[in-house]
Amino acid sequence: MKNLMKTGLAVGLIAVFSVVTANAKVSIGGNNQQSVDVKGAVSNFAMGAGRATQNLASNSGKVTVGGNNKQSVDVKGAVSNFAMGAGKATQNLASNNGKVTIGGNNKQSVDVKGAVSNFAMGVGHATQNMASNNSED
Repeated sequence: MKNLMKTGLAVGLIAVFSVVTANAKVSIGGNNQQSVDVKGAVSNFAMGAGRATQNLASNSGKVTVGGNNKQSVDVKGAVSNFAMGAGKATQNLASNNGKVTIGGNNKQSVDVKGAVSNFAMGVGHATQNMASNNSED
């Protein structure tokens, strides 16, 4: 029974490690097209020491696109990003954030039919990227 539990634990840890490392680097060999259509509000909120990250039609982290890149976000409502306390809120809409390499053309568009807000309170940190390229390194 102990061996079965040890084996189960080992397999579980390997599976968790595989999932965690699978998202560490993204490489796309051809063209990349991302599109988001929201009929309502888009909100991202971090409070206390929390961290909230939201990416819509965006490349974030270590991403390599071998061809052309097209990103578009259409929101028929409000877009808000909010950090309070020591929280960190990052929101990317049709953006490249981090170490992103594009091998071809890059087209980004954001169409918001409503209010757009980015707000940090206290020592909070709120970053909002819309149709932009950003690296916080």
